[in-house]
Amino acid sequence: MRPLLLLNLILLSVMSYAQDSARQGESEPRILSIYHGLADIPPIATQLFCNLPPAPNQDGMPIVFSVQVDSETITPNAFAVGLSSGETVTPLCATLRPAEESLEQRTVLLIGAFSPDDSVPVSVEIVEQLEDQNGLSLLGLKSENVTSLTAGPSLV
Repeated sequence: MRPLLLLNLILLSVMSYAQDSARQGESEPRILSIYHGLADIPPIATQLFCNLPPAPNQDGMPIVFSVQVDSETITPNAFAVGLSSGETVTPLCATLRPAEESLEQRTVLLIGAFSPDDSVPVSVEIVEQLEDQNGLSLLGLKSENVTSLTAGPSLV
């Protein structure tokens, strides 16, 4: 009986250590992925997702964070989207919709004109106050790893 108890204690210690290590590895918030390819979304999307009038010629771009984002701090001005033309654009809308459940608050959908002419998005940077659910600032986070949805999504 004692060897079984000892084995259980050792396994619990290892599991606890692994969980603590995983938590420490996630301590730094970051942008996990950016996808572009929802080009020319239906104009009604701006009304459904952003409570704005229908807007034609808009793209959708989901940004996945390593932390849950505080919905009260999400504004379009918090995001700067760099284009291959060298231009920087501000999204028309930034929202957690359509996924609004508490455990899904890691993906922010940006809607805007992200592919004018032959340009494509090449980066996203947080340029104004945006916070995670613990009140930590995400200001300054940047990623230049924009994946085209035609290339297919990947697990992050």
